[in-house]
Amino acid sequence: MVLLSLLPGCSRAPVPLEGPPETVVLVVLDTVRADRTSLCGHDRPTTPVLAALAQDGVHACDTKAVGNWTQPTHATLFTGLEVPEHGAGAGGTLGPRREGLRPMVDGVPTLAEHFREQGFQTVLVSANGLLVPESGLTRGFDVAHVSELSDWRLERLDQEVRETLARLDPAKPLFLVVNVIDAHDPYPAVPASVGWVPRARRPWSPPWNDAGARKRDRLDSMVRKVHDRYDYAVFEADRNLGRVLATLDAGGWRQRPWRLVVTSDHGELLGEHGRFKHGGHDLHEPLLAVPTVYVDSVGGRPTLPDPLAQAAVHHLVRDGTAPVLPLRAARLSSPSVPPGDVCTHSTVATWEGSRKWICRAGRTVTVDLTDTETVPEPTPGSLMPFAAAVERVAVDDRGRGDDAVRDRLEALGYLSEPDTDD
Repeated sequence: MVLLSLLPGCSRAPVPLEGPPETVVLVVLDTVRADRTSLCGHDRPTTPVLAALAQDGVHACDTKAVGNWTQPTHATLFTGLEVPEHGAGAGGTLGPRREGLRPMVDGVPTLAEHFREQGFQTVLVSANGLLVPESGLTRGFDVAHVSELSDWRLERLDQEVRETLARLDPAKPLFLVVNVIDAHDPYPAVPASVGWVPRARRPWSPPWNDAGARKRDRLDSMVRKVHDRYDYAVFEADRNLGRVLATLDAGGWRQRPWRLVVTSDHGELLGEHGRFKHGGHDLHEPLLAVPTVYVDSVGGRPTLPDPLAQAAVHHLVRDGTAPVLPLRAARLSSPSVPPGDVCTHSTVATWEGSRKWICRAGRTVTVDLTDTETVPEPTPGSLMPFAAAVERVAVDDRGRGDDAVRDRLEALGYLSEPDTDD
């Protein structure tokens, strides 16, 4: 079973039991991209707990997120639907503190509702403050314990999980969702004892997206700093995963048939394309390729498609299967986009083999995934008029400066570096 020496407070593995699960757990490691996990080949020991879990189950290192931020991705995990169907995204408002966010549409069945109908206690403990009732993401949960300020980090999150579980009926089945926010900026201070990453005395946030690109002489040093801090933050998220599992074991929740799925909602940009963090209209692979691990008490090993659609993770949680589903990602700004008509989205990506098509403002850009997501030379007629492109990009990147607009236009194929030869 799981290498419990990696899980705080655990001394032995739970005894596998036959029968349908009575404890079902979904852990979302917020903002953890696959290629920075040791599970998926990173050379730093960022995710020992996740790797230990994967030894007793199955895992995927290329789960394609449906978006680059909390709202649409969690809605897909909870419903198994694509963004146009569940509706959660940008373009609405959840009140004065959450301007620009649009909730899930009414009437869409959720995981929590499904398990509640089966007699489960349904519990959400979220360190991400966007999982609020106004978003629709708490629909079906008997208990929704959410951090208002996303400050449940390190041991604080496990304390919240432990106190919440202590108030439940141990005789009833449990469906639990935990959002772990540690890998999201601001990244934590790094103790000197870590060893594999330089010490850092204070929490720190990298600049927004293109800020590093405007100072190209400092970009390399900024990237190294971001890599160090993010890797340690992922390590802390993995440690919190271990704490949550230890709390479940201490409460006896895994002494009966159980199912566990660990995944991420989206990734992070760490200097690729001169950009940092996540959000906006970026749909680069580091934002969309996240890890998923499935493990259960009877050693089940469902076949995971490669790549794995994020909507399929919903089915892993619900019934332990992973259907082959289309791969699409979208960041919507309009609630009236018809499903299937991808080029009416503000930003959408679809995958086929080694290529990805990104539709922005009604025009398609082809991306070569075998060469660090380069944009091939545009073909005649494939680009909108330059003036319209400038206007669209300026709106998308409002407030990020002229350099951001220039970089975006260059990436989309409108601009090229000037010829300096005489």
